[in-house]
Amino acid sequence: MGKLKLVRKMSDGRFTPLDRKRFYRFSRGSFEETKAWLRKAIRRKLLKQESIVEYNEIIQELGPKLNAFIKSTK
Repeated sequence: MGKLKLVRKMSDGRFTPLDRKRFYRFSRGSFEETKAWLRKAIRRKLLKQESIVEYNEIIQELGPKLNAFIKSTK
């Protein structure tokens, strides 16, 4: 099942526990992709230092929380 179909099912309220777990794993993948793009933006000097610090703090806090949440749903 594709990501968009899964998201559509969830928004309609038609999803199973397995669908939820799959969606959470997609979310973790999106989080990792966001981190990769942030690293590229930093290397290319596209962000101010204040923004870099702020984004890194968010990532450091959000990553472990997301992983703990996903682990708790198994």
